[in-house]
Amino acid sequence: MEAEALRAAVLAELVDAELAGLGFAAASGLGCPGGCRDCCAHDKPEDTALAALPAAWWALRSGLYDKVAAAEPGGPCVFFEPAAPRPCSVYPARPLICRLFAFAGSRDKHGLPRFTPCRRMPAGPGPFAGFPLFEDCSRRLDGLHPALAEERLPINLAFQRAAAWLAMKPGFAEASWREASSGA
Repeated sequence: MEAEALRAAVLAELVDAELAGLGFAAASGLGCPGGCRDCCAHDKPEDTALAALPAAWWALRSGLYDKVAAAEPGGPCVFFEPAAPRPCSVYPARPLICRLFAFAGSRDKHGLPRFTPCRRMPAGPGPFAGFPLFEDCSRRLDGLHPALAEERLPINLAFQRAAAWLAMKPGFAEASWREASSGA
């Protein structure tokens, strides 16, 4: 699959997963505490290079490869800008973990769904049903390009691997740098 087609397919899966999470949030009445940005600033989220592909694409097209490459793998998200009005500089392109964090569930050792909210989220009345399962969303996404989805990585490392993969695609690097240098 061509890089652009893969990016578009990944983004479509990410949006579908997010819509499922938003639907659950609306139905359950759950929400992140106002102004909370702890998942971006303090948690150590992990995702695959595949899920990070749209954000890495944006970074390369925006001339931010050096910023991504220099990010500390285990540090806060390279795209988190706490002083900005919208602290996620890649919000529309953010990976799966960012879209489902606090609004998804996982399977227990018996394969049964269990809701796993963020520890900072008010508990709400529960029990909860209808939440998306992270594993199911991830499995659909991973099927698009298994090699880019083979391991969960610290988020900055996932961005770095995705950007490196894109930079190696024929035609992508040349077009990206040309567009960035021309202001396009």
